[in-house]
Amino acid sequence: MVTAAALATVAGLLQGTLAWAGQAQPAAARPPSSGPAAPNAVAPAHRNDLLGKNWQKSADRAWTTAGDATGFHVLVADAGAGYTWRTAATLSEPGLETDQWIGNACVTGSGKRAVVVYAPRAFTNRDYLFDRGAFTAIVDLRSGKVTKLPLNASLAYFNPGCGAGETAVVTQADAEGKSEQTRLQTVDTATGRIVSTGTIDGQATSAVPVGKDVIAAAGPHLIKVSPAGKADAVATTHGIATQLRPDAEGNVAFLEPGKGGKADVRQLRGRTVQTLAEGKLGQIGLAQGAGGKVFVTGRSTTAHAGLPATMRRITGAPAQAELSTNGELAIDQAVPRHLADTVASPLHRAATRAAEPVEIKATATGTSKPVAFTVPTRQTPAQAGTGGKPSPLLPFVAGGKSTGKKALARSGAKADDSGGPATDPVDEDRYCSVPRNDVHTQVLQPTPAQVEWAADMAIRGLLTSDHISRPADWHHSGLPAWSPQGMFPSHSLVTGGRVPAQVLLGILAQESNLWQATSHAEPGEYGNPLVGNFYGTNIYPGTDGYDPNLVWKVNWPKADCGYGIGQATDGMRISGHPKEHEGLLPPAMQQAVALDYATNIAYSIEILQDKWNELHTAGTQIKLNDDDPARPENWFAAVWDYNGGLNVRGSNPDLPNAWGLGWANNPSNPKYPVRGAFLDNNHYADAAKPQNWTYEEKVMGWGAFPIDTGHSYDDNGKPNGGNTHGYGAAWWTDPMARTFAIKPPFGTFCDATNGCDPGAPPVCHTVACYNQHWFNHDVTWKNCGNKPTAPNGPVRECGNEYLTYKTVRGEPGDAHPPTGPCDSGALPGGTVLVDDEPDDAPQNRCGSHGWSSNGSFSWEFRPDDKGSYEAKEDLHQMGGGFGGHYWFSHARQPNNWDNYLTTKGTWTPHLSDHIYKVQAFIPYPSQTTKSAHYEITTKDGKVRERVVDQSKANNAWLTIGYFQLGSNAKVSLSNVTSDSTSGELDVAYDALAFVPVEGTYEHHTLDAAAIFESNQNLDTDTPWLMKTPMRTRQTIYDWAHSRTAGGPAFDGHGGVIGLSHFKVCPNGEFDDLCVGPNVATATKVWQADVEAAGTDPNHHPSEADWLGFAIPAPPATIDEHTFDDDRSYKIKTHIDASYIVGPDGKIIPGSEEVADSSRTGNTEIAPFVREFIQATVKDYGSLGVTLPDLSFDAKDGNVTGQTTHVENPLVTGVTPGQAYRPAQKPTSIDSSGRCVTTKYISGGSIGYRPLDEAPGTDTNVSAWADKLKSLAAKRLIPDDVADTAGDIYSLFFRKPEIDVAGTPQGSLFNMAPPIWQEVSMGFCAGGTVKSTAAADIDDDPATGIVYQSYMPNLYLYLDGHMVDENGRPTSGPVQHGDFRSFSNVPPGDDHHTGYGSCGTEIRGNGGNPWSLKAMPSGLPGGTPGVPMFCDDGSHAE
Repeated sequence: MVTAAALATVAGLLQGTLAWAGQAQPAAARPPSSGPAAPNAVAPAHRNDLLGKNWQKSADRAWTTAGDATGFHVLVADAGAGYTWRTAATLSEPGLETDQWIGNACVTGSGKRAVVVYAPRAFTNRDYLFDRGAFTAIVDLRSGKVTKLPLNASLAYFNPGCGAGETAVVTQADAEGKSEQTRLQTVDTATGRIVSTGTIDGQATSAVPVGKDVIAAAGPHLIKVSPAGKADAVATTHGIATQLRPDAEGNVAFLEPGKGGKADVRQLRGRTVQTLAEGKLGQIGLAQGAGGKVFVTGRSTTAHAGLPATMRRITGAPAQAELSTNGELAIDQAVPRHLADTVASPLHRAATRAAEPVEIKATATGTSKPVAFTVPTRQTPAQAGTGGKPSPLLPFVAGGKSTGKKALARSGAKADDSGGPATDPVDEDRYCSVPRNDVHTQVLQPTPAQVEWAADMAIRGLLTSDHISRPADWHHSGLPAWSPQGMFPSHSLVTGGRVPAQVLLGILAQESNLWQATSHAEPGEYGNPLVGNFYGTNIYPGTDGYDPNLVWKVNWPKADCGYGIGQATDGMRISGHPKEHEGLLPPAMQQAVALDYATNIAYSIEILQDKWNELHTAGTQIKLNDDDPARPENWFAAVWDYNGGLNVRGSNPDLPNAWGLGWANNPSNPKYPVRGAFLDNNHYADAAKPQNWTYEEKVMGWGAFPIDTGHSYDDNGKPNGGNTHGYGAAWWTDPMARTFAIKPPFGTFCDATNGCDPGAPPVCHTVACYNQHWFNHDVTWKNCGNKPTAPNGPVRECGNEYLTYKTVRGEPGDAHPPTGPCDSGALPGGTVLVDDEPDDAPQNRCGSHGWSSNGSFSWEFRPDDKGSYEAKEDLHQMGGGFGGHYWFSHARQPNNWDNYLTTKGTWTPHLSDHIYKVQAFIPYPSQTTKSAHYEITTKDGKVRERVVDQSKANNAWLTIGYFQLGSNAKVSLSNVTSDSTSGELDVAYDALAFVPVEGTYEHHTLDAAAIFESNQNLDTDTPWLMKTPMRTRQTIYDWAHSRTAGGPAFDGHGGVIGLSHFKVCPNGEFDDLCVGPNVATATKVWQADVEAAGTDPNHHPSEADWLGFAIPAPPATIDEHTFDDDRSYKIKTHIDASYIVGPDGKIIPGSEEVADSSRTGNTEIAPFVREFIQATVKDYGSLGVTLPDLSFDAKDGNVTGQTTHVENPLVTGVTPGQAYRPAQKPTSIDSSGRCVTTKYISGGSIGYRPLDEAPGTDTNVSAWADKLKSLAAKRLIPDDVADTAGDIYSLFFRKPEIDVAGTPQGSLFNMAPPIWQEVSMGFCAGGTVKSTAAADIDDDPATGIVYQSYMPNLYLYLDGHMVDENGRPTSGPVQHGDFRSFSNVPPGDDHHTGYGSCGTEIRGNGGNPWSLKAMPSGLPGGTPGVPMFCDDGSHAE
């Protein structure tokens, strides 16, 4: 609204609903229909005609960008594939929520990479966010790999700038001190390194790399900036040069504005400038191509000298088109579908996070034929894990192996019996007056018709008690009766006249999307008040006070407190906490402004009227055109003032008499490109680039072209299928006057009085610069009257308002969107209900209900290190669901934001001892979590966890499970989930129903643990052609013993001295006759272990022990924590089953609940390997030996769908196994009705395999070994040290490859087959189990409840007690590992190996469910797909 409100959380339609939250899906909102979609490629039958006959041979690559609520999409298409478009990457930042991501991009000279700056839409509303708040990333256009850079960037249209090679320049305006500075950072896109940073005094724009230097425009000059930051003017230009494009010869083409609306294409060659082509400004352009090519686009004429070989004119491409790398496709428009033809429903878009298709309009330049595409943008999981990975500027990410349950426990969330801030969702320590999350303060969302009615009435001062009155306790506000303009009277304009309706409506559209309540509420629904930056958080990188560790930190003194539809800020702080020089409104007025859209509009129009009057006061007068307030254009300055404020005399310490409108919103500011009027001719694609227009230009655009709300209601509040525009549009006698003059000409506010040269307007990034260019005098650019100002001159050029509600009338009716049931009639008798709000809360959606909450609902929040409760920021109440109220928070992965955003709700019912079916009401949002972790405290005091897919219910009851409950019963739900993302999905909290059920409750568990024990025989059939000691127990012993004690080599070729035979080097001395003291110690320990183990697997320690393979045998009985340590097993499966057995002995259908889960364990790095490597670093570090860094991001580490950052295993000693995709058959009750059956298969690989596949493992370990080898060559260390290092590298870490003879090389761990388990069983009434396997296996018994791969030993536990394959008590493993068969590398087939397809009837324990081969095409094999069930060959449904 006024200055402080411009950074409101809701910053206007397509200007960004900036919030740290996802959005709920309203029931009634629908996206607009845009007709049949175009294909995502040129149809094969049309390619010759559209693209020319040689399209298949073309290396051309088209690219473009478009943003929606899910992120900023980078799209790419290759000519050789008929321009089949795909999404290379989608860029976003976790937790930073908006209804539209925006940005700019350029492509490097190779055409391989895009450099992208991107940000939420609302960043365009503040100059410091615009200038230095965007994020930066490099996208590999082939693989989709995303490298996020620790750079802030400007959103200006020229940033970033790519060169003819693989470097690019990222521009950031510097705000330090009073001097003007620009930071130019050159990035090597191939490596992601920042190769130089130049900070220069003054302002620089359109910067591009040329060699090691940077060429940029600086006022009327082109400058060259060296890597050290030294700036040198190399040429003078007429005005500010734009569109700088470097070519392959080191020259730079650019556009130079000329007189009379002309523009020249010129080229800088060294220090010489020549003109190459000319045209009209806005009708001629330049585009960068691959290989240092530059394209001249639009309509131009070539100068006498013609174009050099590095440049080409493409007449078929519009001036502002994006060109493909070879210029064969011109992208005229690329926007998300909702913007392709008309602006989308803001309510719909704010409420959904679905990826939108992108509509592309293009021209094939070779044939000059148009072509259209529709590109799907839904991300793959891999893309979501890269493009959505936090920028280095936002360091907190989800990680670790913690389950949601553990994360919540670690978060320290505790109930506070005192009812203090730890349990109260209301922020009692807030600075903004009207609270969030107060069930007694719920705000109605108006319909667009109500908003337009209120605006039409307010501009005429008619929102008074004569025409509208808010009765006492209006909508349960608790306020006495009032009228909006009785509370905030209309102020007369000193000029007479009044505000045009579309000026006010344009402001409301820009500020709030016409919302009074939170963006999550649709018309007629209730929710929290819409408040700009309620918590005072600084989430804007590059701004003063920004700290990436504190982006969720509550900072009450910085709270903006802009409320509602007009983002009313002034006077809205709570008593005791006003802003400097702020007078506070009385509490009742604050409440009315926050709750009532009409009162908010009354307050907004009052402020807007004051802005007009301020500019018509002696000493601060700025009149526009004929100063008739009836003309929208004449409000341009007042709207400028409304957003940026008027700088009064004395506010510039350097010029105390200076005053005027600020430079940030001056249309002449060169951070805005050459442009037409915002939204002109319904070209709503402009809304995809809001950073290209000033605030007041956007307001005027919304007045001329109203938003489409996606809703239409009659005056009774009923949807009527009519025009969905939010309000009527302003109109012009001559539509061309609207097109060409609603936006003032470029130099209108740029002249000598504000130190502005229209040919070279100043570029400002700091307060000191902005202060020098305030505008403060009358100006005319239109004739609004009936008399021409010159002979035959134009008349009546200004616009006119349109009043929809010309006649004074009462308020249109509220909308009534669907809600959940208001009564409990659909539930069985005896059901106990516990609602999510107390019985005395206002019933806004349900007038009354015939039930009461028989229990309580409470919250638990964890304080951060400052004592604030960040989780409350991400909690929202809504007027829907059961009884007309529910809550939601956003799903968070474990450890996301250090668990400070953990929200936990608990329902405590008043129950007698009984069996109950527990049901949760799930309101209509469809973006709910698929893994809500409910914790149920049962009669025996144990806590049962049920993971429920909330998205399966829509405004309906969803069963959590059946439980034996008593007076101690409670159900808790946190927002820590198992979803693959954080902040994307909702966790809903509504009523719970406890339905009594007759029968007997049974709960059983089965655990299958694969244990590699110390006594495992390690003999293999590995062929001798594979040069490795990992062959037999004897060869392993011979290798290790010869390396330590000396003796014959393991393969019989020669002998080895042995490290233990070398003396210890004196301190600080090095030669080839001694070893360092740490190497000597490590050798001694290793030798002792090897000799103690020998070759007998029954010795302890055994070979399996010193190799790090062995795991202790598990106990006879276990509990839920026995296998918490991921080193205590190789793989494990856990089955949790519960059901109700009815009086007839049969299981009650629907009561069965089976949860199957699995996990792959950690692999221990062989102790001697770690100790030897660390010893060499300690002893030879001064010679340059460093510890190899084996840190990596493990995809599917321990569990599928999770990427875990692994710290250096050479330090931690462990690396996670890779979990392969599991499969589960649907749970069912068998034909007897007495058993619940389940079938589940899972498994994965040992940890060495993903470790060795990581990009840095081979490189870093081989570098360590090579360094030792070089030291041995210099006779600084013995050859034996280097040879041992080489063996360790080859045995454990060398990447897989095939040599010229076709022999596999590298560590055998790279070919380790999967280990797997299949559970096929039934849990039966009375606690027995049975096998449901479809085929025999070569185990004893032939069929059992679990069977697995050849390795390792298999232990089974039923209800925590060790059992055999039939569920009977036993004292040992049910299967012993067969290492020989498991490790067998097949000579030509997969018989008796762990490779190939499994099939228990034929192969027993052989093969694997994913059919992985020993030597897949292209080592390594990668991540396998859907597994099959080994007993019957089927796949999961």
